[in-house]
Parts: sequence; C-alpha cells; structure tokens
Amino acid sequence: MVSNADAGSDAMLSDSDLLTAEEMIRRRHRRILQLSRVYRDHYWSLMADLRKRYRDYLWTFGGSPFDADLNRQGKTDALESNRCAHSNCTKKAMPMTRFCHSHILSDSNQVLYKGCAHLTFKSGSAAPAVCAKPILRSATPSFCTYHLQRVEKSVARSLKKAGLSTNDSNRMAPMVHIIGAEFVQEILRKRRALKETTVNADKAEQDAK
Repeated sequence: MVSNADAGSDAMLSDSDLLTAEEMIRRRHRRILQLSRVYRDHYWSLMADLRKRYRDYLWTFGGSPFDADLNRQGKTDALESNRCAHSNCTKKAMPMTRFCHSHILSDSNQVLYKGCAHLTFKSGSAAPAVCAKPILRSATPSFCTYHLQRVEKSVARSLKKAGLSTNDSNRMAPMVHIIGAEFVQEILRKRRALKETTVNADKAEQDAK
C-alpha cells in the first residue's frame, strides 16, 4: 500500500523533466519499499492458500483426525496396503500403482517404463539373458545406467584398438563397418572365454569322479 506522503512525493516529481541525484535515490528507495510490501503480502497470501489446500488434501486423502486412537492391527493393515504387490517384496509401492520401482514392469497398465535390453552371458547358460531392469521408456539407447556405461567403455576400447580416438576432434568419425568388426571380435572373444570355462568345469568334474 502506498502512503499519502509517498504518493504526494511521486505526484510532485511526476512532471519534472530533471531530477537531482538525491531525489532519484529517494524515489527509487520508496518504490523498492513499495515493491517489497507487495511481494510480502503476496507471499503470505500464497502461504494461507497453501495451508488451506494442504488441509483439504489431508482431509480427503490422509488419515482422519478422529482416528488417532487406531489399534496396532489397523496401522499394520494400512502399512501392508501400501507395500509392493509383488510376492516377497517389502518395498513401498510407487504412487498410482501397486508395485515398487523394481517391479513396476509387472503392472500391465503402466506406460512410463520399459526393461533394459542389454544381453548378458552368464556362466553355465548357453542362451543370453536380458537385463530387464526398469528404465524410462524415453531412454535411448534402451540400457540401464550400469550397462550404458559398459557399452560406452566397450566402444571406446574398440575405437582405440582400431587406431581411433573419441577425444580427437580433428580426425574423421569411424565408419560403421570398423565398429561392427570390433564388436564381432569382442563377442567372439567372450564366447571363447565362456567355452573354455565350460570345458574346464566339465574336465574338473570328470577328474573328480
């Protein structure tokens, strides 16, 4: 709110073509004080509205203030209803769903997440397994953080073996067939290592018999 003295001072100076430095400073000081009062009033108005909305939210979605004397069994049931619906999972369910983040893919109605598409070769298993860790559907490529870092390191190693550097901006980008050939060699090396591990395990088992 503008006081009468401030309004009178501004009215007297409104038609002035020139202002002294002192008058300019006083005028700016008055307007800063006026603006701070406006901001302060607006802030407390927003706080009052926030308290009202928070009270309405608690009344609608929170616990009733008249149920403060609930027994222990009732509290346990309330906690159980908010847990993940996946079997043997004790984590808290995410909002708007019955599953936690680790098991969100079990919800057939959700459209925000997808599984990590990285293939991993486990010892003792001939077929590759998919990671399937939940990631955002918009993530590109479709890898979780752990496997994305591994892929980036693998690409960097392949480029280094091919005599190319990702940090050298003066050199041309590597061709697709070079990267593809290095990836094929990497896959073959992993398969040979897995085969050797399996053969050694079978040999050790036969020797034990």
